[in-house]
Amino acid sequence: MKPQLPEEKSLSTFAAWLALLAIGATWGSSYYVIKKALLAFEPSQIAAMRVSIAFICFLPMLFLNRKKIQRKHIKYLIIVGVCGSGLPAILFPLAQTQLTSSFTGILSSSTPIFTLSIGALFFGLMLSRSKLIGVLIGFAGAIMLAIFSGSGEISGNPWYALLVLLATAFYGISTNTINTFLKELDTFTISSFAFMVIGIPSIIYLFSGDFVHTLTTHPQGWYSFTHVAILAVAGTFLATLFFFQLIKSAGVVFASTVSYIIPCVAVLLGFLDGETLSFWHLIGMSLIIWGVYMTSRRT
Repeated sequence: MKPQLPEEKSLSTFAAWLALLAIGATWGSSYYVIKKALLAFEPSQIAAMRVSIAFICFLPMLFLNRKKIQRKHIKYLIIVGVCGSGLPAILFPLAQTQLTSSFTGILSSSTPIFTLSIGALFFGLMLSRSKLIGVLIGFAGAIMLAIFSGSGEISGNPWYALLVLLATAFYGISTNTINTFLKELDTFTISSFAFMVIGIPSIIYLFSGDFVHTLTTHPQGWYSFTHVAILAVAGTFLATLFFFQLIKSAGVVFASTVSYIIPCVAVLLGFLDGETLSFWHLIGMSLIIWGVYMTSRRT
């Protein structure tokens, strides 16, 4: 018998679509928010702030669910915490020191592709023909976006784009770890304990450096901190809770279509902020969206 999550009210069709759009808008705008956070803080500080604030938000859930964790779960929760939140939290800001927010947003939509690829290679996940085709198409689009710059030429430093791909691969490891080894735990328990794993070290790191000095003396200190706080509460804490509810109410396939919305929001915000995209970026984005669509099909 499969372990059941706590009883929750299902979303209506309208509420499910509203949640999907809200999550897509929140996650899609996170790259723009990171761009503003970089005005005052280093990538490592942004990562530590984001994780620390989200950890504080998860503390009540940690207290309520503390007795559900067994020793056999610990190593997998460490993997989920480090790969699902810790490493991506620093890789995205680091990448955006050299990449535009819209470019980063488009490239991050390869997350489902890496999730399926890693699942098939290392976790015994079976792929249908359409999903396999989708993986190949989407990966081609991701590589195209990683190679070409806004001018349509080879980027002078493609390694920073590869940092985004690495972050999405870590997301894939985390997702497959949860699906394979932590099915008996509800998602709130997994999230709260995973953030404990990285939250406490993040707080220690944050206050052992010059975070307070930068916050109080840098002209953009409080402005950047506000953006990080918004990112942590809305993009990491609240959006995660809504996404889990969306999966349970509307199914994984419907919830995965949030990947279509994220790059569109990132591109729109980047365009409004003066960024440009080349023809090759649009082709790469189209391939990724096509690939994600193929991977979401049931056959």
